[in-house]
Amino acid sequence: MRRPTADLTKFLQRLFRAKSPPMFRPKKPLLERALGIYEEVLGPDHPKTNVSRYGLVRLLLKSRQLSEALALAEKELSISDKILGPAHRGTKFAALNVAEALHRLDRVDEAVALFRRYGIDPSDKTTWS
Repeated sequence: MRRPTADLTKFLQRLFRAKSPPMFRPKKPLLERALGIYEEVLGPDHPKTNVSRYGLVRLLLKSRQLSEALALAEKELSISDKILGPAHRGTKFAALNVAEALHRLDRVDEAVALFRRYGIDPSDKTTWS
């Protein structure tokens, strides 16, 4: 029996590799649907659910939907911090999402404070890449 998350993972991989024009890639509704499925099947705090949330946050940031991206990124960070701990690489990436949204919303001081809180040196990519 196939796991529903395996099918969903393959679907998301195909979605991100799509080379068709943007009008043929309605990614946001698909990513929202995928996140909903993960939340329903695995629960809202499952690491795979948070990875799905990360993908949606990145899309929202790219499409300049900053307030929505910030709210979702903060949820992603809260869950990563709780599940993985503040020193985990996944938590640092979640913190970077929040910091990017804050910075683009001209809340630079908050972004800098977040970098400090999670020990991220933005000039040293080896600490977070």
